[in-house]
Amino acid sequence: MTIGFCGIGAFSGPFFLSAIQANGQPWQHIYGWFALLCAILAALLVSAHFPARVVTKAGEVRFADIAKLLKHPVAITYCLAIFFYVGAEVGTASWIVKFFQQVHGLGVTRLASVGEGLPMHSLPGLPVLTVSLFWGLQGLGRLTSAPGIRKLGARSMLRLYALGSTCCLLLAIFGQTSLTAIGFAACGFFTSVLFTLLFSGAVNTFAEFRGTLSGLLVTASIGGAVIPPLVGLTADHLGIRIAMMVPLLCFLYVLAVSVFGRAKYE
Repeated sequence: MTIGFCGIGAFSGPFFLSAIQANGQPWQHIYGWFALLCAILAALLVSAHFPARVVTKAGEVRFADIAKLLKHPVAITYCLAIFFYVGAEVGTASWIVKFFQQVHGLGVTRLASVGEGLPMHSLPGLPVLTVSLFWGLQGLGRLTSAPGIRKLGARSMLRLYALGSTCCLLLAIFGQTSLTAIGFAACGFFTSVLFTLLFSGAVNTFAEFRGTLSGLLVTASIGGAVIPPLVGLTADHLGIRIAMMVPLLCFLYVLAVSVFGRAKYE
């Protein structure tokens, strides 16, 4: 639910920004509002009372356990899967606007002009709206995936959604303008369960070292800081359309893990 609401917040951000601009305010004002929200969250955290954490020997991180896990093929395979998944997710969403600009000639101009009534008053342009839908559908997918996981099983859902994200990104890369928007937005939806299912499958495989493995898997999310610059570097030399093959290859790795991976889900 936490990750799901994160997607909903990301969905609302571009609309908030567009509303600020529609009222004739500089877009930089959004940082003031974000600072206010952070201050409110900080106050809530200070006033919150969390139960004391009891650290047991089982919960301690030992370098010997890390060394053992780094020699285990399942741990390595799924750490790489998390690395490439987060990299593909961020590497796709971060370059949607630039893709529309360079491939389809669309900028970030709002669809409505100043003075129009709601809801068009706050509707962003297609590239920014697509980014919003990418994250919004991802949040929706995470909040509604439980019935599918129960009915189809975690492994089947992982395969289905990994295939869906790959196909949707292909559609976005090579489709016309409207298909590009649909492909990117739908790609966000299909990424919704990949992180949680990769993570849970890897952790469920081990009877011990689960805390240490969780730490390694979370650390592997650094892929989100590596893949997007690699997309940009590739775009500088080969163009943005070819550059989007980088996150596509990352999704293909996740798809391969969903089919051939040895994690235990049942």
